[in-house]
Parts: sequence; structure tokens; C-alpha cells
Amino acid sequence: LNGLVDSIDRFVAEFATVLAAMARGDLSRRVESDFAGRFDELKRDTNATVERLVDVVQRIQLTADMVREGTGELARGNE
Repeated sequence: LNGLVDSIDRFVAEFATVLAAMARGDLSRRVESDFAGRFDELKRDTNATVERLVDVVQRIQLTADMVREGTGELARGNE
């Protein structure tokens, strides 16, 4: 029983650390420890969510850069 409680506490602490980082806009953190069963599923889903957010942010940044470049070209063409 103590092992289960320790495992739950370890998971909650690591999960909370990742969520707090996400809340601050830090998408570099992942759940790294090994877990079993449902905790492993939550770990994988949490890490997949962070990866997806990283992908979305990168796409937004790329699109913003393309718009900024296009706007600059239009402004230069109107001179």
C-alpha cells in the first residue's frame, strides 16, 4: 500500500510540475518518470498534449512570419 501511495504522490507531483509549466507558457517540460497502468496512459496523453501545443505554436509563428514578410513586400511595392 505504501508503494502505491508513493507512486501516486510521485505522479501527481510530476504531473503538477508539467501543468504549471504549461500555464506559464513553458512547453519544454514533460512527464519523464516511468509509471504503470492508467498513470502511464496519463503520462503519454500529457506529453502528447504538450507536443501538439508545441506544433500549433510553431505553425502560428511560421504563419505570422509569412504574413509579416508579405506585408513588408506589399509596403515596399507601394513606395
